[in-house]
Amino acid sequence: MKRIGRGAWLCASIAVLVGAAVHAAPLKIGSEQQAAATWSLASNFHIGIEGEVTGTPDGVLRKVLLSMRDLDEVSSPQSLMASRSGISVPCAFGGSFLARMPQARPGILKIDWAACVQEADEYSNSTLDGPVTLKLSTHSFAPERIDSLRVGSKTENVVWTTNYVDPESPQIHRGTFNFSMRGTIPTTRLFEQGYFTGDGDYRLHGSWSSLGEWLLDGSWSSSSSTVENARIKRSVVYTENNTILARSFHMVRGSVTTRIEYPAPWYAREYRFSASNFRARELTDFNDFVTVTQQTWIDGKVDYEYAEGYSPGCMSGEYVLKTRVPMTNRSLFTKGERDEGEIVMNNAIVRLYSSATVPPNLPAPTGKMLTVVDVKEIGLFSFDSDWTSPRAIVPLSQCY
Repeated sequence: MKRIGRGAWLCASIAVLVGAAVHAAPLKIGSEQQAAATWSLASNFHIGIEGEVTGTPDGVLRKVLLSMRDLDEVSSPQSLMASRSGISVPCAFGGSFLARMPQARPGILKIDWAACVQEADEYSNSTLDGPVTLKLSTHSFAPERIDSLRVGSKTENVVWTTNYVDPESPQIHRGTFNFSMRGTIPTTRLFEQGYFTGDGDYRLHGSWSSLGEWLLDGSWSSSSSTVENARIKRSVVYTENNTILARSFHMVRGSVTTRIEYPAPWYAREYRFSASNFRARELTDFNDFVTVTQQTWIDGKVDYEYAEGYSPGCMSGEYVLKTRVPMTNRSLFTKGERDEGEIVMNNAIVRLYSSATVPPNLPAPTGKMLTVVDVKEIGLFSFDSDWTSPRAIVPLSQCY
């Protein structure tokens, strides 16, 4: 039996981007170093916070939907309810799952994975074990949304094991999940690996973890995350023949704690964050696929705490953000830098300029973007997007 352990999913790629303490003191920027440290973090909130809260649940939901698709090919809600013991459905590459719909609980679908291999190729295969329970919004195994998803149970986790079989770097990654989502949960996508489209509004609570092992040298890494009492609103809409993508993410409330560990002599890190009406919006125009334009807005409050394993230069506290001019990139696929933007951040105003639009009274960057942080009653500080420049924001932040 798969017993509950510490929750979390390996998310080292975004671990340094987000975190927060529920009762952090209001943050006040008082120096160039603090201006660099606060903006280098806050500028990534739209990626980090959304990815931290939705990335893992979306990945597990995709696996659930693959099993529902297999179930839809062999049964219907009516016939499944008529079977007291449920039915066993084979998975595409081995193993199976047991599907049941109790007659006493209409609309409740139970799936119990048993060494279920849904996807495999010459490089990897993944196996699922454990129970999930969901509430269907319609009498169909192909709904546009569901009303709840319970991954795991009080006594058992869902375990997702991926084997990477490259002989030069064989690896095993084991994810453990125990969480619930309740509300309006979209389940349709325009593309197989794309965003879930439509409007969502749900509560998320629980935990997930991951342990990665490299078999040749015995090295490993682990991550664990716990989400508490989060309410999430999100929307994904494609318009104009799918050439315009409008995405919004709203974390009304909730907190996340994440811990990442590597073996000695490396490090352990932990960070926490809570959000209060934090909103991130993106508008992407694919009409000219060479010069894709994207605009990003970030607004609201995030309480952030670097709890363990970070340098003293990292800035914990309450971040308060208001976008006046969206962060705009007019050539998304050819350069990562922004062309413009203006965001109020606590006691400062952040302005972004492309190298071609820098005002004459400011230093010209060697990179393609200049970031200016104007701190009230302290001063104006500029940072170069060129990471080799002495004015690069990350080294000046002293946050590692």
